[in-house]
Amino acid sequence: MDIQNPHDHFFKEVFSLKENVIAFVKKFLPDDIVQHLLIDSILLDSNSYIDEKLKEYFSDVVYDCQYKGNTNTTIKLSLLFEHKSYVPDNVHLQLLRYMLNIWSQNIKQNKPIQVVLPIIVYHGKEKWEVKPFKKYFDGADEALFRFIPNFDYILNDLTEYNFEELKGKLEGDKKLKVALLLLQQIFDEPLLKRLLSEILDVDKNLIENNVESGYFESVVLYIFATTNIEPVLVIDALSKKSPQGEKLIMSTYEKILEKGIEKGI
Repeated sequence: MDIQNPHDHFFKEVFSLKENVIAFVKKFLPDDIVQHLLIDSILLDSNSYIDEKLKEYFSDVVYDCQYKGNTNTTIKLSLLFEHKSYVPDNVHLQLLRYMLNIWSQNIKQNKPIQVVLPIIVYHGKEKWEVKPFKKYFDGADEALFRFIPNFDYILNDLTEYNFEELKGKLEGDKKLKVALLLLQQIFDEPLLKRLLSEILDVDKNLIENNVESGYFESVVLYIFATTNIEPVLVIDALSKKSPQGEKLIMSTYEKILEKGIEKGI
């Protein structure tokens, strides 16, 4: 992991796993959308549609998914991570630019333009208020609204849940639960310390089956790269579940120390 951009990198690690995205879609997207998605058809789009101007605000992981409506079509599920952890000004302008990037790519490839579902994942400290784009235009009335683009986005603000609510919502999806609970608590280090054992409450097989894949290495590295939590606390939380847990933590900690030294940190 690039320890200079740990939040961004961790988000991409988590949502590049199809099983995490399927679990997320089922539990966090509106029912009227989910019921039309052929979820097993979800396929990772290896492209990013974030340009230089958008890099300041978002990173993305994008999936194609078949949508069964009046006619079958394929839509884009764009998971957008607000990585500076504050509410951006005029988010509709940024999202419009983002969707135009996708549509331009569709046209270049001689494909029909696709419906894009912008799905924002947010874990910052400011309150995010969702309001229609037209509300940003002072003095505009019904006669002018037809000249203003009208589109929605799906906001998933992890801070809107308390810890137990989010934990309960994610029960049964262990990998995603660990990731989203970490993202939710990452800016409150004292509370994160107290909750660490609950967050990392996973079974032995899950740890051992995912050591080689690097998933739990990303989890541990994210903790070390964004907090001052002592390795012994992470060891206590994971080694009780599996002997592999302690080995994973120590090897990960050594890696981040090496990277820190290389970068002069």
